[in-house]
Amino acid sequence: MFRGDPTLPFRDRRKAILVHGCFWHAHENCSISRVPKTRSEFWQAKFAANRERDARLEGLAREAGWKCLVVWECELADEKRLATELRSYLGPTRAGRSANCKQGSSRPEGNTKSKYKSRLRRNGRRL
Repeated sequence: MFRGDPTLPFRDRRKAILVHGCFWHAHENCSISRVPKTRSEFWQAKFAANRERDARLEGLAREAGWKCLVVWECELADEKRLATELRSYLGPTRAGRSANCKQGSSRPEGNTKSKYKSRLRRNGRRL
């Protein structure tokens, strides 16, 4: 995987969806993105640094063979358009959910319930 923290990494596809908040990532021409009136110099520098970091991390991801899609906070409102864009970006789904599924079944083989319980216990959660 690449450095940074993609919101939704799809390791098998080597694709990542980066969900950016319009305010924090200074989305241009967006009503949500604005520079606060107090300490405006600080905020302009902060937003510029965030944009530079975003560009650098996305460049590193691409160099590592990943494709990236940036989804802006303001784009989340139009669910139909977003769903179409995500389907187009991710491509067709696979027939099975994982490599350890029985053929013709979407459920993994083995006792997944006990595996899940043991995972919860390891993480300190009560059942």
